[in-house]
Amino acid sequence: MENKDQKIKMVDIIPIEKKVEPVRIPIKEVKKEMEEKIKEEPVKEQQMDEKISEIPFFLAEEKKERIGVRIKKYFLILLILIFAGGLVYSALEFLPRVEIKIIAKKTPWNYNDWLWASKETLNIDVVVKRIPAEVFKETKNVNFVYPSNGRKMVEKKASGEITIYNAFSSKPQTLIAETRFETLDGKIFFLTKKIIVPGAEITDGKIAPSSVKAIVIAEKAGVEHNIPSVARFTLPAFKGSPKYDGFYAKSDRPITGGFVGEMSYPTEDDIRLAKEKNRAVLEESLNILLTSQMPKELKIIEGGREFKILKETVGEEMDSQGKFSVFSEAALAIIAFRESDVLELMRNLVKSGLGDDFKEKEYSLQYGATRGDFDKGELSFKIDYRGFFWQQINIESFKNSVLNKRENELKVAVFSLPGVEKAVVSFWPFWVKSVPDKTNRIKVIME
Repeated sequence: MENKDQKIKMVDIIPIEKKVEPVRIPIKEVKKEMEEKIKEEPVKEQQMDEKISEIPFFLAEEKKERIGVRIKKYFLILLILIFAGGLVYSALEFLPRVEIKIIAKKTPWNYNDWLWASKETLNIDVVVKRIPAEVFKETKNVNFVYPSNGRKMVEKKASGEITIYNAFSSKPQTLIAETRFETLDGKIFFLTKKIIVPGAEITDGKIAPSSVKAIVIAEKAGVEHNIPSVARFTLPAFKGSPKYDGFYAKSDRPITGGFVGEMSYPTEDDIRLAKEKNRAVLEESLNILLTSQMPKELKIIEGGREFKILKETVGEEMDSQGKFSVFSEAALAIIAFRESDVLELMRNLVKSGLGDDFKEKEYSLQYGATRGDFDKGELSFKIDYRGFFWQQINIESFKNSVLNKRENELKVAVFSLPGVEKAVVSFWPFWVKSVPDKTNRIKVIME
């Protein structure tokens, strides 16, 4: 052919010393142009390959880009398909669930009667309605001073303790009440009661004096007979006889208390209020002491405590500020029990009345009158127990029994359970119409 050796040329026109980016011609237009040329000037296959090889490099890049876009498009479609497949698998494998909410019938059961708690009981006794108890006891005393609000004229004789010695013979000597003892300056004191002075010990002809202590009181009231310790008292009754030198006394402490004049004294109200305060302090401190030793789970009810005053003494002497003292000693005993034992006893009584498969749903418990024998460690008390019970089901066994059941079959199975008042069955998702084949996708709620 005439145009056999003709070649298609493409020339980029570029301004001198100024580089510009080549214009990219869409590959479709290039192909179209080449096809028209081939029609006009047929060429051999080899020439065709040569002509195609002369297509500028940027046209090849354009083709690569289009291929890349297609690959990305197919990859995105593949991802979407995988994700959709995963959702479908998850919906089929994990989502099907059923929730069964069962409202059980509540059966009331009440107990309004006496129970017994005893320290001798080790276990709950349903027959005699007795539970174990624990007993706590403590004793304490206090001695407090209180102001006295009374005033009166007082004449008081001084008194104190002396030691009487027998350095006369080995025979004992009886001294009657009101036997006189005299100081060197002539102050007289009387024995308050009869005493016997033991005989002296004589060893190798030497006398070792014996002694006895006694209380003496001044002959007269007043501060004049308030004296310090005395080295020697004589016995005027023995004056003029050998016994005068053989019997004597001394005091190691001052003799005090003598007074004449107006002084404070506690009125009946002062003494009553002082005793009440002592009792309150003792009861509170004993209660704190005992309860701090008790386990927290123990229950103390009204009537479970016994507080006793063992001793009360009002001091006769006023101190320098006109206050008097009150000594009190008291004991506190507490009988306590575990409320959990009371509830367990009630549950055992319910089982004997309603059956073993009834479970406590709710209850109220109130304590009434009490009677305590604290010496024996026993406490009887009245309770008012009101409870509601429902009949239990074996949930795991029920789940296994309803696997793969249709909705209607499930409802029949639910209402065939004992003690069911009503029930609500919920399938999820909405298109699920039967129970899943795995128990972990079945939820049973008892109310």
